[in-house]
Amino acid sequence: MLSLAALLPSLLIAPALAQTTPQPDADAQAASSQLEQPATESPTWQDAKLRLRVEPSIWYMGVGGELKLPSPTLAGQGESIEVDELGFDSPEIVPHIEAHIFAGEKWRFGLRGFVFSDDQTTLMSRSGRIGDINFDNASTIRSGLDYASFEFEAAYQVYRYDSPNTTADGRRRITSRLEALAGLRLIDIDWQVDRISAGGGVSGGSASGGVDETYIELMAGGKFAFAFNEEWGVDVTIALGTSFSGDIIVGGTYEPTWAPNFGLQIGYRSAFFNLSSGDGDQEFEYSGAHQGLMLGVVLKF
Repeated sequence: MLSLAALLPSLLIAPALAQTTPQPDADAQAASSQLEQPATESPTWQDAKLRLRVEPSIWYMGVGGELKLPSPTLAGQGESIEVDELGFDSPEIVPHIEAHIFAGEKWRFGLRGFVFSDDQTTLMSRSGRIGDINFDNASTIRSGLDYASFEFEAAYQVYRYDSPNTTADGRRRITSRLEALAGLRLIDIDWQVDRISAGGGVSGGSASGGVDETYIELMAGGKFAFAFNEEWGVDVTIALGTSFSGDIIVGGTYEPTWAPNFGLQIGYRSAFFNLSSGDGDQEFEYSGAHQGLMLGVVLKF
């Protein structure tokens, strides 16, 4: 058996060795644990609860349709005349704006609108009458059109598909969504037509006619959007009014991954309408469509 004298040195040396054994540094441990944690991705525009998307563009818009003005002084009604006979036969560059607020994953609130103003002076090629204004093939007619249209809509996503297949950097190969929308459309229109020279076969000198009207209606429709690699997209919007107008917009977008808050777009819009007021000699009617190619940018906030 070991004697107490032999064990005594070991018992005295063991505590001393325990005190001199180096202990892990607390700061080094914390730094090591931070390095071991996986890096988290920074939030994207899609992750925000409230998102703003603004789409300013130019619209190469062609004015079209038939116009009938009231006849307050002459007996009988004037005829309907194609507006291209009044000189509105060439497209105009019109500023156009869209803005959308996305709330969560389902809701979207949008504004879309444009303001257009043009004046034309033309030598008529035939005889006729518009409103109280008689003209022949030697009459000079000056016409002015001021037209503003704004749409306010609320949309709810009723269907969405996200492809399980992704790119190497995590973008979905295919995404699509379908929205139902409803809202209001406001149209303000001002037509002014003046005969500034009568011509040989028309008695009198100058004559004028015009109308200034504002229309508000309910509208409803839908929007379908499709995207490839979350970079290239196509969307179609149809919004039909309850009484006098409708809208069809087809667009394509390119939203590069290297500029996540910017994009380019091209599209085509056809805004058709049938605006009228009054009865008999006081009847006003303007029916047709404003349509053409659109080019613009996408800004995300």
